[in-house]
Amino acid sequence: MNFDNMIKSQLESMELAYLFFQKNNDTKASFHFNEAVKISTFISETTLLLINGELKTDEHFYREIIQQSKHSVMLGFFTLASISITIFLSFFKFSNDITRPIVTLTHAAREISSGNFEQSIDIQTKDEINFLASAFNQMRVNIKNLIGEIQIKAKVERELQEHKLLLKESELKNLQSQINPHFLFNTLNILAKKAYLENAKETSNLIISVSDLLRYNIKSMGISTTIQNEIKGLEHYLIIQQVRFEERVQFTIQVDGDCHFFKLPSLTLQPFVENAIIHAIEPFAEGGNIAIRIQKRGLHIFIEIADNGPGIPFDTVQSILKGFPENEYKGQSTGIGIYNVIRRLRLFYGENDIIEIKSIANQGTCIILRLPIQKGG
Repeated sequence: MNFDNMIKSQLESMELAYLFFQKNNDTKASFHFNEAVKISTFISETTLLLINGELKTDEHFYREIIQQSKHSVMLGFFTLASISITIFLSFFKFSNDITRPIVTLTHAAREISSGNFEQSIDIQTKDEINFLASAFNQMRVNIKNLIGEIQIKAKVERELQEHKLLLKESELKNLQSQINPHFLFNTLNILAKKAYLENAKETSNLIISVSDLLRYNIKSMGISTTIQNEIKGLEHYLIIQQVRFEERVQFTIQVDGDCHFFKLPSLTLQPFVENAIIHAIEPFAEGGNIAIRIQKRGLHIFIEIADNGPGIPFDTVQSILKGFPENEYKGQSTGIGIYNVIRRLRLFYGENDIIEIKSIANQGTCIILRLPIQKGG
C-alpha cells in the first residue's frame, strides 16, 4: 500500500463518518471515524519508519562522504607536498645548473691567479656560460703563451746582456794586455837566449814557456779555439807550475784522438787547473795530483779536471752552479774566474746544463764539462 491509497482511504473514511454524522447514524459515523484514525496512525507510523530508514541511509551516505572527504584532504596534502618537492628539486637543479659553471669559472680564475695555467674548463652547456667558458679557456692559453714568450724574451735579453758584458770585459782585457806586448816578448826572448848561452837550459826553457803562455793567453782572449790549442797552452802553464812545485805536484793529461779539433771558448781549461793548484796543491806540503781527461761520449765531449785535494764545500758548489760568484778567486795567469768560464761556456753553447761538480771532503774534486758536439764540433 502506497501513501496515495492510504490517504484516499483516510479521506473516504472521514467523508463517510461526516456523512453518517449528518444523518445521525452515530454507530457508522463512529466506525468510519475510527477507521480514519487507524489509517492516520498507520500513515504516521509508516512515515516515521520511512523517515527513519531514509535517515539511516543518509547517515551511511554522510559517513561515506566524510570518509571520502578525509581521503580527499590527505590526497590533496600529499599532492601538494609532491608538487612542492618537485618544484624545490627543479629549482635546485636549475639553480645548480647555473651556479656550478660559475663556481667552476671562479675556481679556474683562482688557479690562474696563483700561476697555474694547465687546468682547462669543461662545461657541457649550450648557453652563454659555455661561450664564457670557451673564451676563458682561450684567454688562459693566450696568457700562458704570452708568459712563455716573455720568459723566453727575458732569457734572451739576459743572455745578450751577459754576452755584452763578457765582450766588454774581453775587450778591456785585450786593451790591457796589448800595452806594448812586443816589448815584453822581445825581452823574454832575450832572456831565454842569454840563459841558453850561459848554459842555463832549464831557465831558458822556463822563459820560453812563460813567453808562449803569455802569447797564447793574449792571442786567444775573447775568441774560440780547439782542444788541441787549449792543451798546448795548458802544457806551457803546467811546465811553469812543475818548476814551481817540483815533486809536490803530478799532472796527467789524456785526450782521445777524435777530440783534438773540437771548438770551445779559449782559456777554458787553464782557470780550472789553476783553481785546483791554488786550493788543492799550494796550501799542503805534501802536494797532490791533478788529472785532465777529455773524451767523446755519444753526442758530447766530456772534459774532466780532477784533484785529490780537500774538496769544495757544498754551499760553495751550489753558489758556483747557480751563478753567485761571491769572493770568487780570479786566476793569476788569466784574470778569469771559474764563474766567468761557466758563463762563457753557457753562452757559447746555448745550454745551461754544461757543468757538474763532484766533491767529497778530504778526497778531492772532479769538475765535469759536458759540451754538445753539434754546437762545438
